[in-house]
Amino acid sequence: MRAEEHLQQLATRDALTGLANRAEIMERLREETAGWIRRRDKDENAAFSLVMVDIDKFKLINDRFGHPAGDRVLREVAEKIRSALREYDRVGRYGGEEFLVLLPGTGFDGALASAERIRLAVEEKPIDLEQTQHPVTVSLGVATIRKEEEGFQEVLKRADEGLYLAKEGGRNRVGWLAAEQTLLLPAL
Repeated sequence: MRAEEHLQQLATRDALTGLANRAEIMERLREETAGWIRRRDKDENAAFSLVMVDIDKFKLINDRFGHPAGDRVLREVAEKIRSALREYDRVGRYGGEEFLVLLPGTGFDGALASAERIRLAVEEKPIDLEQTQHPVTVSLGVATIRKEEEGFQEVLKRADEGLYLAKEGGRNRVGWLAAEQTLLLPAL
């Protein structure tokens, strides 16, 4: 049984960060979306949101300090994200320096608050690289699934677009698309 658990961990966990790997977080996204679809017809307040997180200027960290330092930044940022979430929220490494956070039972305002908590947790304490404290920040994109959506593809796309807009807006911020596809950014 122990070997089976180890194999399951290898198949579902990112070896570097210990978070869910891309395949696992996408499977959880499919499951959460299916559960939300079942609930939405019975509960008009059913909510589900996503947050895409990307480490700002990560390539520069790798180029300046080397890949082992980049790995350290990934591990520490992953831990900071995890510590900013509720026990039943899900987070996984989506790819490279990107993370995907699933916020079940969370509407748009709650997702914004969660994203801002993550942003502040990462920004709050610099990471020690080569015996210097190096500030690390993240940009985040937030999206909440809409009543008419039948799957996760559109909400994932909007979260990614919100992330892009946050980066274009100056990084170290939370971005999102309003219904009319305009950029809204909170004042920092």
